Amino acid sequence: MQNIPFWKLRREAARPFLQAKSRIATTFSTPYHDLVLARKRTTSPGRLPERDRIAIFVIFPHKGLAASHLRTIRHLADKGYAPLVVSNLPLGDAEREQVLARCWRLIERPNYGYDFGAYRDGILSIGEQLGRLQRLVLVNDSCWYPLPGSDDWLGKAEALGLDFVGASASHAVDILDVDDLDRMTWHFDMARKDSHYGSFALSLSGRVTSDRRFLRFWKRLVLSNLKEKVVRHGEIGLTHWALRHGFSHGAVYDARRLDEEFRALPPDVLLHMVERLVPAGDRQSYAKKKDILRSARSDGIDRDRLEKFALLVVARLGMSYSLADYLIERHSFPFLKKSPLWLDAESSRILLEIIEEMGPEADYILAEAREFVPDRMASIA
Repeated sequence: MQNIPFWKLRREAARPFLQAKSRIATTFSTPYHDLVLARKRTTSPGRLPERDRIAIFVIFPHKGLAASHLRTIRHLADKGYAPLVVSNLPLGDAEREQVLARCWRLIERPNYGYDFGAYRDGILSIGEQLGRLQRLVLVNDSCWYPLPGSDDWLGKAEALGLDFVGASASHAVDILDVDDLDRMTWHFDMARKDSHYGSFALSLSGRVTSDRRFLRFWKRLVLSNLKEKVVRHGEIGLTHWALRHGFSHGAVYDARRLDEEFRALPPDVLLHMVERLVPAGDRQSYAKKKDILRSARSDGIDRDRLEKFALLVVARLGMSYSLADYLIERHSFPFLKKSPLWLDAESSRILLEIIEEMGPEADYILAEAREFVPDRMASIA
């Protein structure tokens, strides 16, 4: 009989206790928030009037209230939405006044549950109004939005005539290891168990918000400070709730035929796109990218290999991260994810270049971006 290492025995012995601990934490996490943490929540009326279109904007101003926060709030109001700002940190008196002058309502809360905890507080605060809404928008400050000179995402989301609209979708294609490049095919399917519309930007019709099951979803939502649980119960959970209940859905920036789009690119544009792919902390994707670019420059462009690699990276990381340059340049994408700035040096370099290329109108974004870059940026080379 093969001897089993002691550490494996200890791990297996501990597994039932860890699973039980996780179940207990999940069971009591939302009641803990509602009975304890919610007492620290404050709600203040803003200067703007109520409307039949409400936009919940979640902020986490850990470096203080930023110019981009105020620009987003103003943009939402200019587009006909009543901004409901939810801050996952308390604001200073001067900051609070700046927000209140531009919004309909402000909620300040403990940072529990990430963006979905904040969305939940915002939605529960307007429970009585949900049935009267024409549109409800959920956005957060994980992105700069809107980018200078970019698309009108709000208008395009409404124009689709769908009930549940995201800016983009993720994990609707098989995720492969980078060494499985030859097996890469683009079969886009939102029914996959991990597929979801990105929670950084969602637009919901009155048909969704007036459904009593919608409010029930939020009341029963499992809150957690573990990111993977937030994604599972919140981001993925909300998308599949909408699919299960038969709501029409889609994305403004549709990835269903991304393979056909890449196939139509001129060789030099395709190569440039791969050069500007954002690895977003994925060491395997970055290493493969270096290898593929080295080969393309020495042996000539292999279209099939470049296309498959680009699709593979999008499948692994999501288009809003990996295709930032391409989406902004060719589709006037109005969102730019912030987190790659502090994930690794290559992602940071590409994002800073993208922002610099936007010109003087993006100087405020550039200033904020440089604050996000750690003094010692980790390399994934």
